[in-house]
Parts: sequence; structure tokens; C-alpha cells
Amino acid sequence: ASFNATDESTIGGAAGTIAISTKGTAIGGAATANVITNTVRAYVEGSRIDTTLGKVTIAADAPTQVVGIAVGGSGSSTGSAGAGSLAINLIRNTVLAEIRTLGATRSQVLAGGDIIVSASDKARIIGVTGSLALSGKGTAVGVALATNDILNKTTARISGSTATSSAGVVSVTAGFDSAPGST
Repeated sequence: ASFNATDESTIGGAAGTIAISTKGTAIGGAATANVITNTVRAYVEGSRIDTTLGKVTIAADAPTQVVGIAVGGSGSSTGSAGAGSLAINLIRNTVLAEIRTLGATRSQVLAGGDIIVSASDKARIIGVTGSLALSGKGTAVGVALATNDILNKTTARISGSTATSSAGVVSVTAGFDSAPGST
């Protein structure tokens, strides 16, 4: 028996600008913000599962991906030039795999093979920023900033319930890039 939940969210954002002046100041800026916030849950709750000849897998997986690109450019032949770019990329997922109670009813999982409870976080961010400022006679300033942040909560557990395997292992794993069934 398998109980699986997967979220394969992918988001991408791109921003670009170019500013050109032949007689004055040129200023260009580009910004992008990408945020993924999801909850992925696979669970057995207040139930009895009896698969004496097989295995039981409860797996939650979040292979989410963010791609953010921001590029700014400016140029002036006689004046000042300024260019900037900003990319903000965030992933905030909750990934949960568990065997748990429902009120006062405990779950019982019985298997002849392995019992696997696995939560895996495979989040990835690709962030690219760039800036170019050129001036023939004045000042040129270019700034590029990026923040890439993954702050996920990944949990696998057996809570207030029993999991018994007669001929296999009981495996509970949670982590970044954890493959279901790995220990």
C-alpha cells in the first residue's frame, strides 16, 4: 500500500531594463520576486492497515524550483549612468509524512515487508542578477543584488500509533534530498 503526496511547483520570473541617453543621465532598474509557499502531507490517520504480504509506504515530497533573473543596464554618452537589478527568491514549504491518531483512535500499520515513512525536501533556487552602467564622460554606477532563501519544515514521524513489520524494517526519514526508503 502506498500513500504519496508530491508538490512539483515551479515558478520563474525575469525582469530586464535598458536606459540610453545621448545628452543626459540614464537610469535603469529591474526587479523580480518569486515566492513558493506550500504544504505537502501524506499520512495514515486513525486507520488500520494490514498488508501481511507487502510493504507500506507513506511519502511526502517537494521538488519545488524557483528561477529568478533580473538584469539592468544603462548608458550615457555625456552624462551619468546608473543601473541596478534585484532578485528575491523564496521557498517556504511544509513537508509532512506520518502515521498518526485521529482523536482517540490510534493508527495500526501491519506489514510483511518494509514500512517506510519518508518526507523529502528537494527545493532548488536558481537566481541570476546583473547590472551594467557605461558613461562616456560622467560617472557610471551598477548594482546587482539577490537573495535566495529556502526555509522549509520537513517532518516524518509515527505519532501515537503503531507500525509493525514481520519481515522487513520500519524506516522513518526526513530531510533535504532524502529519497523515499533511504535510511
